[in-house]
Amino acid sequence: MKVKKTVPVFLHRFQLKVTIACITAMVAAAFLGSFLVYRYALRSQFEQLRSKLTLVAQTAALTVDIPSVEWVMANRLYFGAPAYDKLFKTITRIKNLNHEISSVYIFCKSVEPGFLEFVADSDPPGTMYNNEPSVFGPGKLYDARRFPALLHAFERAGSDDKIESDLWQKTLSGYAPLCNNNGQAIAVIGVDVLASDIQRMQREVDRRVFFVFLISLIFSILVGQYISYMIARPVQRLVKGINHITSGNLEYQITVDSYDEIGILANAFNTMARSLCLARRKLNEYFYNVMISFVTTLEEKDEYTKGHSERVSKYSEQIARRMGFIADKVDLFKNVAMLHDVGKIGIASDILNKTTPLTEGEWIEIKKHPAAGAKILKSLVVDEGILSVVRSHHERVDGNGYPDRLKGDNINIFTSIVTVADAYDAMTSDRAYRKSFSQEEAIVQLKQGSGVQFDQQVVDTFVNILEEEQRSV
Repeated sequence: MKVKKTVPVFLHRFQLKVTIACITAMVAAAFLGSFLVYRYALRSQFEQLRSKLTLVAQTAALTVDIPSVEWVMANRLYFGAPAYDKLFKTITRIKNLNHEISSVYIFCKSVEPGFLEFVADSDPPGTMYNNEPSVFGPGKLYDARRFPALLHAFERAGSDDKIESDLWQKTLSGYAPLCNNNGQAIAVIGVDVLASDIQRMQREVDRRVFFVFLISLIFSILVGQYISYMIARPVQRLVKGINHITSGNLEYQITVDSYDEIGILANAFNTMARSLCLARRKLNEYFYNVMISFVTTLEEKDEYTKGHSERVSKYSEQIARRMGFIADKVDLFKNVAMLHDVGKIGIASDILNKTTPLTEGEWIEIKKHPAAGAKILKSLVVDEGILSVVRSHHERVDGNGYPDRLKGDNINIFTSIVTVADAYDAMTSDRAYRKSFSQEEAIVQLKQGSGVQFDQQVVDTFVNILEEEQRSV
């Protein structure tokens, strides 16, 4: 047998939960703040690096001998050719002057879209990257389709907006155009920074942000404890009020003896509750009026059922008030009783108005109306006891009713009231298949069904009402 573990009582204390909530919220805020600082610092550093690469490329472009570039492009000769050696020395010097730069190179356009041709590179052929030898050299094609900034460098200087990788390495690059005497861009120069160098800079940012977050965490814990102590008592009352509201009691009001933000919140909460209560009443009234219009229209089509729902509602209200139910409950009950047959909206009129006995299939359709009506009203009527009036008004005390075959005490008292009122009005109204019963005959039928079909207390109450009305005539 497993022994159930009990949670210490202090863990259920509201103040502890508030403390945890405050600390959690502040830690989350500190984390978010640190994260935003981190992202900003990282992005700022990245943008500075991009700007620097662009500036380095532009500066490097000014040192390149353009006639040498044109000669190499035309002849496609490299090591040993004076023009190429001159270019190589220039771009090598650019690379060596800035330790962050891993390579410098020059491209020109090719006839194949998205591809460029190497003109010169600071790393000679055979240089190893990731165990792969470079094969740079004049005329060698390079796939630049993943580097839009490189392709656009013939028009303007720029840099990659993210770290990219090619066959040999991951880099961030800056580019600038190389223009001839006519101002025409004949080639571009590019400078690379290795991803490993960028990541090293990012680790420094990470270290600083972690330190800021640690300080924020300690501060959040201290302040969170203080705040939770200050707000625990009034918040308990707010929680109590919220529980009442969520349970459907929109008339509950909170009392908080405070003039600070908590007191303002309590007053705002009370105002909100009153507004919700009024809005729910108006919405209920509107909904009921619409549904009543549907039911009334439905009954108007049949002279035998005209006014049936209204009379059932009136009888049900009389019984409920005599049995001592509170006024608000009775008002809601009266409206729902008016709609006890609302589910018949979905039943064909030729079945509802049929003057001959119903077939088995038609009878099955008729029996669906209580469940259909409950489904219509479920989204609005939160009181399950009241809602059961619609679904269960054809249930019987002996369990032979429908749709759920409820029995005895399982039938809600409000449902039992509508069942009696519904049966009485049906008996005292003309039908296509029979004449109405007299009041005396209907009372006899109610008494005979008492304890079998109908609730005995409800029958006795209603019979007393009818007999009193009879004597007062």
